[in-house]
Amino acid sequence: MITEAPHDTPTTCTADQTDRSSPRSDQGRRRRLPWPALMAMLLCIALIGFNAWWYWRDARPAPDIKTIEALMSREQYIQAESALRERLRRSRQDGEARLLLARTLAARGDTQGCALQLREIPYWWPTKAEALFHEGQAYLMADRAKNAETCWLAVIKDDPLHPSPPDITQAASHQLLGLYATENRRDDAAEVIWETYERTSPADHLALLGMRVKNELERLAPEATIGRLERYVAADRTDWEALRALARAELALGREEDADRDFQACLAGRPDDPRVWRDYLSMLYDLGNQDAWTALLEASYERPSANSSPPRRPGRIKRQAIQTCRPR
Repeated sequence: MITEAPHDTPTTCTADQTDRSSPRSDQGRRRRLPWPALMAMLLCIALIGFNAWWYWRDARPAPDIKTIEALMSREQYIQAESALRERLRRSRQDGEARLLLARTLAARGDTQGCALQLREIPYWWPTKAEALFHEGQAYLMADRAKNAETCWLAVIKDDPLHPSPPDITQAASHQLLGLYATENRRDDAAEVIWETYERTSPADHLALLGMRVKNELERLAPEATIGRLERYVAADRTDWEALRALARAELALGREEDADRDFQACLAGRPDDPRVWRDYLSMLYDLGNQDAWTALLEASYERPSANSSPPRRPGRIKRQAIQTCRPR
């Protein structure tokens, strides 16, 4: 007798469990579905808020210059700096705001920050020459003599498109002469005097000629300048003129080892400067170190330049050094 295969029939308990679990799973799925939509909604709200804040920041009135000057007069430099930076954020070419920000930073003792703000003033700004002059002063206060010299030379440079006022030109030349006196650079001082002579009125010529005579007759003692020179070199190790002047001051004070070290550093940094070779060779000759003098002079005969591909013959450096340092 053939009978049908038995079939598993769900029991009443299993059917009840299935019925009870189905609504829970549907409810869990319904709870998980809104999360992507909720995240998208939060992102849209954040973007709307950010754009509203951006619009409010740009739409509100910027602090005016008179208000900022009033803050500076009351020595409220932090509030003045914040207001000035807001003006510069909207217009980076605002030279007046740059000048005020430089004054604010200088009042707070940040001389290098002051110099950097003065540098950012556009070249076409009416008071750019004055800004360059004060930039050089700020750099010198920070003991960065090389940067100060660059600023003052730009002031006295003859630029017919952007001429400097005569009083600013004369003030910059005085600052340069003071720096050159500290570093004992008479030749550079003479060039500045004649450059200023050609650009000043005849009424100032007599004073400039007096400065020329003073430059030839007066010398600053090494004891008076070595402290400043050490600060210049410590602030900028690439200030080769200050380092060369420091080496000569050390030599004059009997510190031959320090002078030899600094002269060699100058030669490594500026191998094409005949003045460095002249001073170092003169030191070796005056100290009676004939062997080192000869070896160094021969080494300069075919010394290649960092900026020239073929070596020079017979050696411009050697010829100029021989003219000034030949033993007698």
